[in-house]
Amino acid sequence: MIDIIIPMYNAQETIERTLESILRQKTKEIVNIYLIDDLSEDNYSDVLEMYKDVLNIHYYRLDKKSGPGIARNYGLDISTGKYIIFVDADDMLEDKAIETLYKAIEENHCDMVRSSIQEIGLNGNRIVKNWNISLHGKIYKRSFIDSNKIRFCSSFSNEDMAFNMMLRLSGAKMIDIEDITYRWFYNNNSIYRKNPDESRIRDFHDITINTEKTLRNAIEYKCDKSLIELISLEQIIQIYIRWIYMDKSKIDTHINQAIKEICNIYIRFKSNDIGSLIEKYNLVYNFDNYKKSELEKFIAREKYSN
Repeated sequence: MIDIIIPMYNAQETIERTLESILRQKTKEIVNIYLIDDLSEDNYSDVLEMYKDVLNIHYYRLDKKSGPGIARNYGLDISTGKYIIFVDADDMLEDKAIETLYKAIEENHCDMVRSSIQEIGLNGNRIVKNWNISLHGKIYKRSFIDSNKIRFCSSFSNEDMAFNMMLRLSGAKMIDIEDITYRWFYNNNSIYRKNPDESRIRDFHDITINTEKTLRNAIEYKCDKSLIELISLEQIIQIYIRWIYMDKSKIDTHINQAIKEICNIYIRFKSNDIGSLIEKYNLVYNFDNYKKSELEKFIAREKYSN
């Protein structure tokens, strides 16, 4: 069976669209859907009644608002399918998405398949291929997640980044396919869009703290050193790109210390020239003004002694 885990918060206006996209899948008979309600103000009884006879839906409501990561963890803990797909309650699966992902992971005997997704935003659409950070357009093997004790962080943002990072650090066998399987919609009513300045600070906080925690776990679990080197550099670049444009007065001591620790971990495991890794893995995307020397200065400045 394939489990689709969908965290929900006030998704009454969009969840029907999401479920309709699952209903159109040819493989819906082997799918269990877990709707994890993160203490919504909305009532979903009409939606559940509408789909109870055509989809295998399981509805659970959390006792307190905990964020999407905790909701997904709850779904992981109560579901039992061989494979897992995560879908957001305001997005859609493309037709044949489940069939395509299922075929790819079965035939290639891997732990994770990454497909392309279509982003639908205010300024038009774009195709994003095989993105490491998000959960969108991916299928996961449950046994790998459970055997490596991988779960989501409790933060309200970048918890998906940390989840995928830990899979990669744990040596997950991954393949990429060109197919577009997921349709992501820009949500103008999200907390992030309503409070962009506050959310930008929270995003910087969460990516930094989640990265530090994940890298510490990787060291504790004795993950491959070359993976720690590569992925810590990837994350430093993401943090650095945000740091350039941040109001430095908004970065508290706790976050600065986490940045230093991430840089220290990278230096500890460094065995390649920064430029060679960036070129080999195309690490600097969406950043036209990147300068290798400036990044090296940032890492050296943030390094501290144990």
